[in-house]
Amino acid sequence: MAVVAAFLRRQGIQVFPYLDDWLIKGRTKALVEAQVVFIRHTFSSLGLLINKAKSTLSPTQRIEFIGALLDSTQARVYLPEARFRTLSNIILGLQSYPTTTVRSCLKLLGHMAAPNVTLDPDTAHRDLVLSKDQKSVRWGDTRPDLPNNSERFDSVLCVLGCEGFNSGRHCWEVEVGDGQYWAVGVARESVSRKGRIEHNPETGIWAVQLWGDEFRALTSPIILLPLSQVPSRIRVCLDCDQGQVTFFDAGNETLIFTFPPASVPGERIRPWVWLGWRAQLRLCPMWGREYPTVAK
Repeated sequence: MAVVAAFLRRQGIQVFPYLDDWLIKGRTKALVEAQVVFIRHTFSSLGLLINKAKSTLSPTQRIEFIGALLDSTQARVYLPEARFRTLSNIILGLQSYPTTTVRSCLKLLGHMAAPNVTLDPDTAHRDLVLSKDQKSVRWGDTRPDLPNNSERFDSVLCVLGCEGFNSGRHCWEVEVGDGQYWAVGVARESVSRKGRIEHNPETGIWAVQLWGDEFRALTSPIILLPLSQVPSRIRVCLDCDQGQVTFFDAGNETLIFTFPPASVPGERIRPWVWLGWRAQLRLCPMWGREYPTVAK
């Protein structure tokens, strides 16, 4: 994508890419509109897809970009209100003590750097219903009006996250509710979307699953996880540089399962969930916590 950005800049277009998020800047509304048309044509000719549900394709003077609000009318950059309040509470807590710990500082940094994960409606099976903020998904009625595009899962009730990662360390949490059939984890961006697919690393999926009264890691073969109580909220930690995925109980921060280093290939990885009967899941950023360390 760096080559594409360099090409656009040579055309006089001011683009600011960050992973799969791109910001375009121009002096006038008409100029930005023309540049968006040119960029969309360029992307299409290269076989690159734009997530329209996630994108703002009309020029605006106030936009959220990588977790910050940009306001060109006031020449200001500031945090969304909800995130500002949370950060303020953390900082006030630190100020209430004469000294603090490295762990507390890392929690603050983890909050500031947490990815804002959302679900990609273009990949969701027709029986899945996404919330307007693309954070929650539930089993619902089939929607035959949805296009059977190449990105959409057509046989298994899965959906991918909008965000993709190919470097660095990233964490998010998934509220799993009281459903009895679900799975959470990550998948290769190239994971097969059509027909029946197995849920294991061989097909590009690394996940843990609740299947009735069994809690298990979706390895090949499956490994049963001896937990006394299934977590209500699971933390997914992806280390792209090590090729490792780790799952924690977000309630008590205990380790659930780790796919060992070099398990995940060096390609773009996205959040992934599967839902069974009456399941409902919600993605959450891992705010206020540092990336955990797994003992080796």
